[in-house]
Amino acid sequence: MNKNKTITIVVALIIILGIIITLTSGFNVNFMTKKHEQILLNLEKQFNVSDIRDITNEIFNGQEVQIEPVEVIEEQVMISTNKITDEQKNNLVKKINEKYGTELKAEEVKAESVPKTKLRDYIIPHIWEMIFATILVVVYECIKYKKLKVLKTLVQTILGIVIVQLLTFSIVAITRIPVGNNIVSIMFVAYIVSVFGLTTMFENKLQKLKLEEGKKKKNAIEVK
Repeated sequence: MNKNKTITIVVALIIILGIIITLTSGFNVNFMTKKHEQILLNLEKQFNVSDIRDITNEIFNGQEVQIEPVEVIEEQVMISTNKITDEQKNNLVKKINEKYGTELKAEEVKAESVPKTKLRDYIIPHIWEMIFATILVVVYECIKYKKLKVLKTLVQTILGIVIVQLLTFSIVAITRIPVGNNIVSIMFVAYIVSVFGLTTMFENKLQKLKLEEGKKKKNAIEVK
């Protein structure tokens, strides 16, 4: 069994396993994709995320928490976790006031519920972008590498992009990497890698073809 066949079999097995896991268990979505709660605190002064993290570790012991500075000046902070009780909210506001000398009032701070977001809600808006980009890539590859046969180049380009995307999603499903809105970045990185890989492959084939044509012309001249 040659190297190419071995790679093809391995890729096929990974994709099949990934599809099975996706259909049975789905992706390992992070809690920001699931239904969760969040609190927006306006400190009106700059802060360190590490300091806020120390406070949330104490208040939300054992809960997964995401801390995001809001706005360019970063004087507001969004704290998200799966559940925020009144006691946790009160303690959080108290600790923030002690740390930064602010005068936040717990009764004025509201914990907002954020509904579950499906991965397809992140993916679908970018599908047309990828389709448009693929059309441009296919046209470019077919024109530049027309010596390699247009139809063959077209099929290999589309098939290569699709397979890399399937392989990427399969690896994400198998390894249980937590995903949410980062799935879009993963898609586009995989897309760029596939296009770069295809271009390199076509370029190598073209150079090989030119080399063979050069040898044939040389042999023809020597025969004459």
